[in-house]
Amino acid sequence: MTKITKEERERREKVNREITRLAQQEKWLESFRPKREEKNRVRAQIKKKTIKIVKEKVPKKKKKLNSKLLQELNNEIQRTMTLYENKAK
Repeated sequence: MTKITKEERERREKVNREITRLAQQEKWLESFRPKREEKNRVRAQIKKKTIKIVKEKVPKKKKKLNSKLLQELNNEIQRTMTLYENKAK
């Protein structure tokens, strides 16, 4: 067995630490990717359901959207989305 110098041993340890750090970082990123995608998917579903509910609430006569009604609808959508998100917790 050959003896390695102190510098060589330190260099190898440094490389190993760097490899370990990168591997842990990659594992950490992988663990969060599905959760982020799941959150985005759930948010999209909530938004779709909310818009559907709000459309059902709006009377047929008010189908022409002026700026005031549009703002009102957006507020209603936000309220309903918040309600869904709070129930989901």
